[in-house]
Amino acid sequence: MREGLGTAAVDFGPDVCGDLSAAERREWLVTNSIAGHTSGTIAGTLTRRYHGLLIASLRPPLGRVLMFTKVDETVTYGPRSHPLFVNR
Repeated sequence: MREGLGTAAVDFGPDVCGDLSAAERREWLVTNSIAGHTSGTIAGTLTRRYHGLLIASLRPPLGRVLMFTKVDETVTYGPRSHPLFVNR
């Protein structure tokens, strides 16, 4: 970690994470120093057109392009598979 930068822990319990509507109302955003960002909801749904895992600014500070939208994760344990992704 670079000096001057820190991390903040945010903890949501089952009252938020277990309720899709409540989880979709909580959004997160991470930016970098060259006009790129990543954002979404804690539910994993992309509810806005600027949500995505990699939005790059090809001509800073404008010209943002959605480069990487999302990941559909699935966990397999023994014979069973459990999807961890959300699509709406």
